[in-house]
Amino acid sequence: AAAQPDYLDYDQKGRGVVSTMFTNSGISYMIGVTLGGLYGLQEGLRNTPSSRWKVKLNSVLNHCGRHGSGIGNMMGATAILYSLYEGAADNVSSFRRYQLHRRAICFLSFLVF
Repeated sequence: AAAQPDYLDYDQKGRGVVSTMFTNSGISYMIGVTLGGLYGLQEGLRNTPSSRWKVKLNSVLNHCGRHGSGIGNMMGATAILYSLYEGAADNVSSFRRYQLHRRAICFLSFLVF
């Protein structure tokens, strides 16, 4: 009798909540830093107090760092909350999907405002 090959267990449900959370937050953070950095580049060039090259460079770097980090952190934190909500919604079966979305919107609005 020929030996049967061993197969790896295949996860039918897909990625776990933590893996999805890391992926979503990383992608969102990088997009936010890029967009904020581009906005900071525009603001830094527009609001430079001097025409000297070193002062322009310093102004651009300051604005890119300020706007890039702020927008990146905001988008990354929002992606973490979304991923946690998405994982909780998959595990809760007693509520309908539209009820979960309404409750999540209320919860996130209390956190943000």
